[in-house]
Amino acid sequence: MWPKLLTKWYEENHRKLPWRLNPAPYHTLVCEFMAQQTQINTLIPYYKRWLNQFPTVADVANANEDTILKAWEGLGYYSRARNMLRTAREIVTKFNGEIPEAYDELIDLPGIGPYTAAAISSIAYGHDNAVLDGNVVRVLSRLFKISSDPRKAEVKAKMMELADKLIVPGRPGDFNQAMMELGACICTSKRPKCNICTVASKCRAFRELDDPTILPKKKKPKPKPHFQVVAGLIWRDHEVLIAQRPKDGMLAGLWEFPGGKQEQGESFEECLVREIREELDI
Repeated sequence: MWPKLLTKWYEENHRKLPWRLNPAPYHTLVCEFMAQQTQINTLIPYYKRWLNQFPTVADVANANEDTILKAWEGLGYYSRARNMLRTAREIVTKFNGEIPEAYDELIDLPGIGPYTAAAISSIAYGHDNAVLDGNVVRVLSRLFKISSDPRKAEVKAKMMELADKLIVPGRPGDFNQAMMELGACICTSKRPKCNICTVASKCRAFRELDDPTILPKKKKPKPKPHFQVVAGLIWRDHEVLIAQRPKDGMLAGLWEFPGGKQEQGESFEECLVREIREELDI
């Protein structure tokens, strides 16, 4: 069976990432929160600093939001940091500081969806829950030559069913990480290394398509919007004016120099005057 072969490949070839050295539940939780929308190499120094500052889930729960956001600074998508704080507090109050191992309990925590719940339960606790992230979707699309759009609910459900059937009993964490590692390092989006892939002989896209990279089916990217934005540096004596953003919306609760988007027909100066009046009433 190729899933066992793939798991053996992972055992011998996986990257020595810090959370893999000690896949404790809390370490896995931190890693999975940080890995959402972030490249692995980017998050490694943040992960190490976070564990130094917050060695346990209780340390996170006892911190205030500003401290958490400061520790997260630079990783972006700050709702993840707030959700980790809320999750840590729920773990302390509802589970006596012990991260739950049951999938159904994990998925009820703030910021934890199906992938993160499956990752924690399988990697940290050894439960047979398959993961389905972007890397796994790409691997499954090519292995089974799935040409339908994986963003559609019925296609995603089919892939989840496939992943559940493939999981290696007794080694779900290693199998899940093997699938993700294969997608991250070998079965990549643009230049897959099919010539060294340990499961290439089982891959329908490799055997039947001239170009396996046409799978999974990709959505045409939307054009990126462009905005003109102005900000003001306002100071008196040795003090500089900064303002806190609203508690909801983009970059919620973070601090910034006052300003905003330029409207049609405005000069930068007019925009700044209007924005400061609207935001700060000054």
